[in-house]
Amino acid sequence: MFEEIIGQEKVKEILVQAIKKSQVSHSYIFTGPQGTQKSEMAHNLAKALFCTQDNPPCHHCVPCEKMQENNHPDLVEIFPQGLHLRIQQIRELRQNISIKPYESSYKIYIIHNADTMGTAAQNALLKTLEEPPSYAVIILLTTNLQGLLPTIISRSQVLQFNRIAQQQIEKYLMEQKGMDEDKAKEIAILSNGSIGKAIESIDQEGLFTERQELLQYLLKIIRGDMVCAFSTAVWLKDRKEQINEWLDFLILWFRDITLYRELGDNPWVVHREYKELLKEFSTYLSDEQIHAIIEEIDNSKNNLKANVNLQLNMEAMLLKMQEE
Repeated sequence: MFEEIIGQEKVKEILVQAIKKSQVSHSYIFTGPQGTQKSEMAHNLAKALFCTQDNPPCHHCVPCEKMQENNHPDLVEIFPQGLHLRIQQIRELRQNISIKPYESSYKIYIIHNADTMGTAAQNALLKTLEEPPSYAVIILLTTNLQGLLPTIISRSQVLQFNRIAQQQIEKYLMEQKGMDEDKAKEIAILSNGSIGKAIESIDQEGLFTERQELLQYLLKIIRGDMVCAFSTAVWLKDRKEQINEWLDFLILWFRDITLYRELGDNPWVVHREYKELLKEFSTYLSDEQIHAIIEEIDNSKNNLKANVNLQLNMEAMLLKMQEE
């Protein structure tokens, strides 16, 4: 059961036992970092509960097929409207939940980004959690457990989803995506324990070219091209949705320069496909300079959390690289 989910063994065991013993909770909170398959687990749990065969989910019965086609009438998914889940959406849930299931013995609600509910919406949901119908299962998905009221948390079973081990992501990429070992290792490291991020990396066409482009800009900056520092800051600002991923890439890149200098073409060097650029960077930077640059990138990441202006933050970081 739950073979499609990578890692999360403790969560799997809890849910498997709940299904086997017919002790499924009326309310679950799946909490953990983005990309740890909380939504996938919620759908797999729904599929297992709807399945009519002895070892659910069988993937072949009518309910399983309906789940695979995203059209099971007893599954209701609620997504934020804009940035937030609205109180009206929760009121509609409360009206809907009073209607008995159409086909199954369960009626399942998956609430995405549950922490985006305001206090009024959460209090409205609380009324349902206090006296849920016997057939109802409500699954709240969140990356921020502290965003939920203590009263919501106390009436739910909280299941913690953890970052996935690098080796598990590598194995998945090689076995399920047909990726070679070096590429799988690179993506697994950059994904930072998020299988969602790893899959996104596969799907991003032109990522190799964009990385090469950024590295060429950095080389110019390190050689003293101040104008390039400002244009590169704009380049990074234009990718603000992925800015943390780009900064993580840079940290790994500068780490790779020191490793390449010491070890050469070694598996510990993640970005070996940029071998010529690694050689070129290593001629311009000492280990001390590289450590200072990595520290500066870390500082920039912390500034992002403090809502510092993105372009100014990137300009300051790149100009510091030039100074190093």
